[in-house]
Amino acid sequence: MSVLKIFYIIVICSLSLSVCSCKTERQKDIEKLVFLLNNTTEFDTSQAMWDNRHQMTPEGIHKEISSIDTTEFISYKGAVLQTKDKKEYFWVRGKYQVMLAVLCDEDQLIQFTDKRYSPRLRFTAFVALMVTKSKSLEKILLENYQDTTAISMFNIDERSYYCFGSELLCYAQQYASHDIISKQDSIRNDSLALFTPSTAQYAFTKNLLYNITPKPSYYQRIKELYEKHHINQALRAIARYRKPSDRILIEQGLCAYQNLDKSKKPDFEADYSDITYNALTAVELWPDRLFQPYLRSIRDYELQSHRHNREVRFEQLFSTVLAYPDPWAYHFVSETLQLPMQKRDQYYEDENASDYLVNCFYCSGDAPLKPEYRDLLKKYPPYYSYDLNELLERKAK
Repeated sequence: MSVLKIFYIIVICSLSLSVCSCKTERQKDIEKLVFLLNNTTEFDTSQAMWDNRHQMTPEGIHKEISSIDTTEFISYKGAVLQTKDKKEYFWVRGKYQVMLAVLCDEDQLIQFTDKRYSPRLRFTAFVALMVTKSKSLEKILLENYQDTTAISMFNIDERSYYCFGSELLCYAQQYASHDIISKQDSIRNDSLALFTPSTAQYAFTKNLLYNITPKPSYYQRIKELYEKHHINQALRAIARYRKPSDRILIEQGLCAYQNLDKSKKPDFEADYSDITYNALTAVELWPDRLFQPYLRSIRDYELQSHRHNREVRFEQLFSTVLAYPDPWAYHFVSETLQLPMQKRDQYYEDENASDYLVNCFYCSGDAPLKPEYRDLLKKYPPYYSYDLNELLERKAK
């Protein structure tokens, strides 16, 4: 055998060993990331990390995580692991989600969506498949959209808990216009969320009802969600059909404003889902004059109440009133801004009641204001650090 052939054999063997070594190293890194994500429960929703994923390399990832010894950690809570001696903690940040996406191929990511893994790992794999525009995405969605396992979603300092299937639908439908989910599949996904019994309480379904197109085929199911499943967001969807027989449902919702447990702590999410708030959004879509007395009653009640989160209802009340095209709406707003108002509690002692109402009016809706309303903005200048000219310009568009 010639010296040249021996040289070639040595080079080829060296390269083969190098490739095997890289594969082994890469696989070990994947296993390490799987441990970190599979033993924590909180998914980091920051989009910026995924946008910057192309800056990560397998070599850079290996260098960063090589010192992590997973044998030292046990599950603790949220995105945090704890050492076995319970003396130290390790925060499994969102970047580790992206690292897994960079290192894994499509087949591996599909494997990690299996139900034997934790919700965080499964959701990481799903999002990774989504950003890489995998053709398997819809199939995985159909297999998992009824999964009601709880998943914690974290963003900066805000933490919320949702059903796993609800978040899959939410993320997938957000990308329906990005050549990831087809229009036909997107329509089917909405219908699945609307008509599947197990998805009635999904956050995705409630948001869907808020903006749903009033198709005749949806009407009976929407009524059922409201009357049988007590999904208050369905009331806004019912209003889109403008059926006289449904007016009584909206009136009942508008009359429920006093049914609040005053012993409960402030809960903005609850305020957005309560029946009166959703009845107000329904009237915004169907500004019938028969609802006007109820709007006055709600205003008068809130002016005298001591609830913490009155701004949620006041902002929506103003948005609803502004949907009326007649002079009644202008007089209602003008009159309201001049009315006295009860203080809430010691945390709001420095806030003037009229200023509070004015700022609720500033924050109400994004729809353009008619000239007479813009004159009201000038008459009642902002209490907080709004730029009046900028606000007038925005409200004029």
